[in-house]
Amino acid sequence: MNTFTNLAFASTPSEAVQNGKHGIHSLVKLDDIFVNKTVRWHYRLNRDYAARWAEYSLQLKPLIANKSALGFFLGDELLWNGLNFTEMVEYADCVRKTFPNGTAIIYTNAAWPTLFPTTPGEPTSAGDIGAVPQAQLWLHVPTAIDWWGVDLYPDQFSQEGALTVIHANVLRKFTTPTQRLVVIPPFYGSRANSTTNERRQLDCGDADCDYAMVKWAKQFMRTYLNMSYADSSRVVAAMPYRWTSLGNGSGMRQQGGEELPRARDLWMTFGRVVVGAEKRRRNREMLLPGAVSI
Repeated sequence: MNTFTNLAFASTPSEAVQNGKHGIHSLVKLDDIFVNKTVRWHYRLNRDYAARWAEYSLQLKPLIANKSALGFFLGDELLWNGLNFTEMVEYADCVRKTFPNGTAIIYTNAAWPTLFPTTPGEPTSAGDIGAVPQAQLWLHVPTAIDWWGVDLYPDQFSQEGALTVIHANVLRKFTTPTQRLVVIPPFYGSRANSTTNERRQLDCGDADCDYAMVKWAKQFMRTYLNMSYADSSRVVAAMPYRWTSLGNGSGMRQQGGEELPRARDLWMTFGRVVVGAEKRRRNREMLLPGAVSI
C-alpha cells in the first residue's frame, strides 16, 4: 500500500515501526490504555489509566523522537459511545502533558449526533441519533487535540448536505483555525443479494455502490482540494472508510476495495499523487546546499 498510502493506524509500537519502514506514518492507538470499552454506549476512562499510560508512554517516546510514529489516535466516536466530554478533555490533556505541543499529533474523530443538541422532547440515550445526553456532546475541540473530523455517510446525508453542512459549518464551529481537519468519506457497498435496491440506494446513494463511491470521491476532491474552500489548507488527511464490524453476515455495507474497483482505482490514483508529492518534498529537504534537484 505504500505507493498510495502514507498514513495508517498502528495498534502496537512494533506495528508503527513496521509501517515506518515502508514510508507510512503511524498514529498509535491509545484507547485500550485509557478507555474501558466493556459495555457499548457506556464507555468510561479506566480508573488506572494514569499508571498504565506512565508505563506505556515509555515505549512510545523513542518512536516519536525518531519519527517512527507521527502521533496518537485517541479512539473512534468515543462520546457517542458513552464517554463524557470532560473525560475526553482529561484524556487528551494527559497525552499532551507527556508529549507537548509540536512533538506528536493527537487525533480523534466525532460522531455527528454528538455535535447537536437533543431534539426537544426526545429521551436521551447514548448511541441514538439526535438523542445524545448533554454530557456527551462536543462543546468544542480541546486545544490538546491537533486533528479532528467527522465521518461522512451517504445513508444520513446527501453529498451536498454532508459536505457543506457538516464540514463547512460544523467543523469550523467546533475547531480553532490552527486545528487541522481529517475527512472520512465513504468507501463501502452492499454485497449482491444482501439487501434490496432501495436499501442499497439509501446506504450508498445509488443502487450501484461502486458508482456511488466514485461520485463521493470526486465530490470530496472537488470540495476539499479546491482552494476556494476556505478550510482547504486545514485538511491534512483523507481516510476512506469501509464497514467491517457489522457482523450480521448479511453482507450489507461490507464491500471493500476488491468489490468496488472503480472507486478503489480513483482513491489509489489520488493517493499516489499525495505520496509522490511527499517523496519529492523529502528529496528536496535531503539536498545539500547548492545541490540541484532535477
